[in-house]
Amino acid sequence: METTNLLANNDVWYSAYDSLGGVSNIFKLATDNTIDFGSPVNISSLIIPSDTLATIVNVPVAFAEYGTEVGVNIVVGGVTLLKASAIADGAGGLTSASIPSALTTKLTQITHTAPSTPDYALQNLVQNTGFGFATADEGNTVLSVILNLQKRVDELEARLITLGIVL
Repeated sequence: METTNLLANNDVWYSAYDSLGGVSNIFKLATDNTIDFGSPVNISSLIIPSDTLATIVNVPVAFAEYGTEVGVNIVVGGVTLLKASAIADGAGGLTSASIPSALTTKLTQITHTAPSTPDYALQNLVQNTGFGFATADEGNTVLSVILNLQKRVDELEARLITLGIVL
């Protein structure tokens, strides 16, 4: 079988006729020696060398108008699993990115005495020598709710870190 090498000049689009009779840009070798695709690329698998930090998708923003959302979606079976995006500043950069800032520093979880009978119908605070709950069970119920929220937020944070959404 004879093969022919395709020698491509930098920054020249290689095109083909599309299904409607028009012309679609397929690819070009960019001036930085990367390949730019002008049409969607269907990839059945992508193998990345182990122990490397690879840039899999680099979305250029050189010509995006101010306020345009640019980015990439990872879609499987029509369901978006991951979206990474930012807003173009109109000058080839970004005004914001969807990478969240660090979470608020986690405090030590509270400890409390469990209410003997949970009392979720809280009354007005009472004033003896300060403000307090009408019954000890009301106060302990509030503390149990706060602790439950702390645990649930910790679980959400751990899952988001595992997914790489939060650093």
